[in-house]
Amino acid sequence: MFERRLRPFLLIVVLVGALLIGRAMQVQIVEGAHWRNLAAESLKRSELIDTTRGRILDIKGRVIAQDAPCIDVCVDYRALTDPPDRAWLRETAIRRLRANHESYRTTDAAGRRRLIEAEIEQVKADLENMWNRLAELGRRPRSEIDEIRRQTVERVEFRRKFIVARRYERALEQHDQKDPDPWYRKWLDDRSGQAPQLEEFEITLSEQTTPHVILHNVDNHVNIELARDLSKYPGLSLRPGIKRFYPYGEVASHALGRLSKVMREDLLADANFADELRQYLPNDLVGRTGLEAMNEQRLRGTRGRTERDVVTGNILSQSIAVPGSDVRTTIDIELQATIEQAFKNVKLAYGDRQHTFLPMPGAAVVIDIPTGEVRALVSYPNYDINDFDRLYNRLVRDELNRPLMNRATQFALEPGSTVKPLVGLTAISLGEFGPHDTIECTGYLVLDGRRYSYGRCWTMNIFNQTHQFGAAPHPNGFLSYTDAIERSCNVFFETLADRMGLEALVEGYRQFGLGQRTGIGIPEVPGLLPDASAGPVRPRRSMAGFASNRQDHTATTPLPIPHAIAT
Repeated sequence: MFERRLRPFLLIVVLVGALLIGRAMQVQIVEGAHWRNLAAESLKRSELIDTTRGRILDIKGRVIAQDAPCIDVCVDYRALTDPPDRAWLRETAIRRLRANHESYRTTDAAGRRRLIEAEIEQVKADLENMWNRLAELGRRPRSEIDEIRRQTVERVEFRRKFIVARRYERALEQHDQKDPDPWYRKWLDDRSGQAPQLEEFEITLSEQTTPHVILHNVDNHVNIELARDLSKYPGLSLRPGIKRFYPYGEVASHALGRLSKVMREDLLADANFADELRQYLPNDLVGRTGLEAMNEQRLRGTRGRTERDVVTGNILSQSIAVPGSDVRTTIDIELQATIEQAFKNVKLAYGDRQHTFLPMPGAAVVIDIPTGEVRALVSYPNYDINDFDRLYNRLVRDELNRPLMNRATQFALEPGSTVKPLVGLTAISLGEFGPHDTIECTGYLVLDGRRYSYGRCWTMNIFNQTHQFGAAPHPNGFLSYTDAIERSCNVFFETLADRMGLEALVEGYRQFGLGQRTGIGIPEVPGLLPDASAGPVRPRRSMAGFASNRQDHTATTPLPIPHAIAT
């Protein structure tokens, strides 16, 4: 009787035992590799290794932009979050108590807890003082320091999510490709056939336990001030870093451009988003203007990556950071410096004897005629790119001199007499005028036998109504194309423009590159040409004369002019 009652119980025990053994076999043998991989992944810490940006060289190989060593002010990531990491606060408090309070070692457990809680509050207070001190020494508002903290946390979280997502995608691919489970697996494993879950791949990055840059490239004064009081500021450290350095200072500042932190738009438009070692992360620097922006993909290097075992500290895998490629530009930096110096000391005469030297805003473009390569692209006033962050507020407020504008490519003005050679060549190419033909200049514009009060020849006005001046005085007022160029005669080119008509004149300007971008690779404005089809016939006829040698209806940056003249 007793044995009959015991049999069902024993049967249940055997069945339960069989299920447990089956489950153990399934976990340890059938799925052993899967769980070992998960355990191994959880013990890995991935760390990115920063790369260096490529150099920019001038046409003769002189370095005009490069990365250089500097000192950065860094703070432990666990202190950057708001609120700070609780475990880190406790660890920091205990470490400070052990170093500074002898009573901590001898007090009882309850007393230690009280000391730790009090010290945690002190650590929080010291952190608050540290942020204010960094804002003061960095000459920045506290809000900017808080924004740097926020962006740093966002950067680390961005990378953590990226790695989790990549591992999760790979696991899903493996799950979809594997053979279907046998019918009995569902009795052994209630997760049989279930796809991997995202939470299984949560990881901790090494960046979540290491210092991050808060103040970049600090000067010696800040370095000394913080080094003296490091013990007062929890999580703070001074570490070697890399800054972008421009050996020639303010020379070619507009052409070289500058770097700035990536914005949300840069992250969304990043062509390297799928490549962890090339993608932009929050707080990265990107070429924003000039050659730095134009050659961003070449100058930008590839990060390295190290994976370590959390327990042993051994390196499991490693890829070396690859520096960015050097870029050789066509600029001759010494020629550029010489021209910029000329803008700083322009001789201005007053009367017959008095004169002074003053800086004068302007632009200059020098090209090599056989190749069309730009040897100098000058815009003045300029600024020292190395101090851009410190100078920015002053530069952006200077609305009179507008030092941030690249006058060579972004400031379109009336071309004046620089277009006169183009007018003559266009007329000759159309057969409206021969290379040796002449046009009479009496000092006034004469069309269809009528003399006009506007369009007068400025040289005739200056030199007493005659072209008989200079080393080779002209015997009469009948000027050839070369005579008119030599004397910059308004009447000559107004007459040619009237013969061609506004439409032909505008088309000639277009063929020489006016009214459009050159495609040099840095931001430029296209300029302005008259609308040859707009308005009544009579105003369009006068518009042609004005556009041929004066200011009306035509504007261009300095950049297309030397290319047109070289042609």
